[in-house]
Amino acid sequence: MIERADRVPHLKTLAALADGLGISLSEMFAGVGEHTKNRSTALLPLIKLLERLSLGENEVGALLAIVKAMYKAR
Repeated sequence: MIERADRVPHLKTLAALADGLGISLSEMFAGVGEHTKNRSTALLPLIKLLERLSLGENEVGALLAIVKAMYKAR
């Protein structure tokens, strides 16, 4: 269930997993959140712009359609 993120493991469970892998707990979590942090930072200007625009439901739908079309074109 841990692998599906259905439950948060206890510290003893995490220690046992790290021990079974032959690594320390700090090694097991090295780099966790870095990708998300960098990604979130890159999105901040877009998020701030969207917050200022106060788009309506139709406008949000249209914007989503445009972004999806751009993503497919890549």
